[in-house]
Amino acid sequence: MKYPYLVLGLCAFVVFLLVKKTGESEAVTPSHSESGRVVQSPYESGEDEEVPSSESVENDQSTELTQGHDELAGYGDPDTTGMDDLLLVQSLIQIFRLYTKDPDALPTFGNKEIVEALSGENRFQDRFIKSDFSFISKQGEITDRWGNPLVFHFEDAHCPDIRSLGPDKTLWTDDDIVLPYLAE
Repeated sequence: MKYPYLVLGLCAFVVFLLVKKTGESEAVTPSHSESGRVVQSPYESGEDEEVPSSESVENDQSTELTQGHDELAGYGDPDTTGMDDLLLVQSLIQIFRLYTKDPDALPTFGNKEIVEALSGENRFQDRFIKSDFSFISKQGEITDRWGNPLVFHFEDAHCPDIRSLGPDKTLWTDDDIVLPYLAE
């Protein structure tokens, strides 16, 4: 039963490595100045060039991702299932963890805090979720396709169980969709 999740995790890791490898030719090594702006490394461009930090990206309401790829593309699509949505979220969390290389980078206490970390409130200030992602509620939580906040349950600090309340919008009923955490 755990093998499909292991295969999914390995596939997500391979995709991450491929994306990272293809993006290396355009890589920018950020360093943060006192002004809160990101300064491009002089080794990359030959001169210091200021580029907008994630704060100014948020202020501009830009939909661009710091990491370039929208891992949640297809989330809530009518041609997919609720389980497909949870798999996309789990994949995004795995990519976030692989990128940050910090076991404590992903908050383990709530949906809103996880969304904040994925939206740029992390040590690199990198955005993994677009600012116009339609499944973020007014409260700042990622919702399922029925409009209810996803429930994250951490059995360890690496990857949570993810639960959708399902079409009946009631927690702990038979139609809940549950994706157990990806064991490493």
